[in-house]
Amino acid sequence: MLGGVTGPSERTAGEAGSEPALVSIVIPAYNAAKYLREAIDSVLGQRYRPIETILVDDGSTDGTAAIAEGYGADIRLLRQANAGQSAALNRGWEFARGDLLGYLSADDRLHADAVASLVEALGQNPTAVLAYPDFALIDEAARQIREVQTQAYDQELLIAGGICLAGPGALFRRSAFAAAGGWDTGLSQIPDYEFLLRLSLLGPFVRLPRVVADFRIHEESATYRASSIDRADEPVRVMRSFYARADLPATVARWRRTAMANACTLSAYRHARSGRFGRGGRLLIQALLWNPFVAWSRRTASLVLQMLHEGNRR
Repeated sequence: MLGGVTGPSERTAGEAGSEPALVSIVIPAYNAAKYLREAIDSVLGQRYRPIETILVDDGSTDGTAAIAEGYGADIRLLRQANAGQSAALNRGWEFARGDLLGYLSADDRLHADAVASLVEALGQNPTAVLAYPDFALIDEAARQIREVQTQAYDQELLIAGGICLAGPGALFRRSAFAAAGGWDTGLSQIPDYEFLLRLSLLGPFVRLPRVVADFRIHEESATYRASSIDRADEPVRVMRSFYARADLPATVARWRRTAMANACTLSAYRHARSGRFGRGGRLLIQALLWNPFVAWSRRTASLVLQMLHEGNRR
């Protein structure tokens, strides 16, 4: 860890006798009219105060802007030409005034006690730079599919294991964001994971073991769409870039081979599920060369079986 980032001027959430921290939630939206009201209403319906709600319309051509305008002064609307989710989030956070920052995809939702619970978690863990909750998967009609219990924070699991621990609802400290920098606008598949890698160098995360957010699965969801070559290659590119840093602690540097093996495995799976089985197979061989124990792990075997299943369906 490179050191704590909470400065003396930053209000610490949850301290007895302190003013409540302002929380800024950014909603990036591109042609999001179908689910947008649910997302906005879930932020405006939070029990916690004060909250600043910022919606960034990323060049939508549907009714997204009109829906946002209908909320008047309850939300702050920013508009930009289409530049992607990362650029939209960075712009929203640039204008945010909160001590704590977060975001909500325009098709996801927060439960009414989400922000209050996460602020409390950060207040009880003053060295933590980010708090993240458990969440539920919901379908297009907002029916719950199942609950997802996130794993307790472990930097090795995040970096070497390639596990994106934080899902919808996460909050992080403004000071940590300022130190780490915003989302990489050159990424479209895993910019959130790459941001977490950088953030983890500044301090630990804390898990809230309670479902307080909903992640929606639907046909248009970027998470479940087939990946282009560039998008599928992102795990490998991200990990190579991360390990090119000169400031990595020795504890992090020693995980390089395992981290690269897992990144190759994940890229292999994403290529295979998009029909590029030859490229996927070559990446699995690279994973074997980086770390044979990872390449022959149960997790990799599961991915290979999924690849074969996808191949048989085509």
